[in-house]
Amino acid sequence: MKFSKNISNTSTSRVLSPEEAAKYEEAFRQNSQDMEKSFRYFHLYFIIPGLIILIIGLMVLNNVFSFIRKSETVKGKVIENVLTTDSDEDNYYYPKVTFNTKTGEEITFTGDIGSYPPDYTVGRTVEVLYNKEDQYDAKIKSFISLWLLPLVLIGFGGIFVLAGFGAKSARKETNSIS
Repeated sequence: MKFSKNISNTSTSRVLSPEEAAKYEEAFRQNSQDMEKSFRYFHLYFIIPGLIILIIGLMVLNNVFSFIRKSETVKGKVIENVLTTDSDEDNYYYPKVTFNTKTGEEITFTGDIGSYPPDYTVGRTVEVLYNKEDQYDAKIKSFISLWLLPLVLIGFGGIFVLAGFGAKSARKETNSIS
């Protein structure tokens, strides 16, 4: 198919007087300054949330180290996979574990990391960390249950902080060029 249309340029060219040129130049300069002001603190939108996330991640990491220092390691057994349905109707299985403390007390707890399909089979032996001061404070000794949350928070926080400093650095380079 072929389309044809008569397009004519309705704008006309003319030479601006020095006063008009100065007026347009001033308006352009003012617009540039306004844009520069609006982006002056743009990097802080990354740095501040990044620092908050990073600090929370470091606090969670400190809690993990504290928990490990106060903990005993024993063998436990998965006795059940507890099915839980979340608000999106997704199913997750949480391992229910029983173990005996060093004093012989039997404790049962449900793990705090769920999965679908279940990560642990019923009857599987797992290592359990439990707080010597509060035997009911227990976790399966695994990378995910101990280290995943602090590492994700520290990683995202660090990325946001680096992005913020990168934005600030790019802004400085742009300003030094102009």
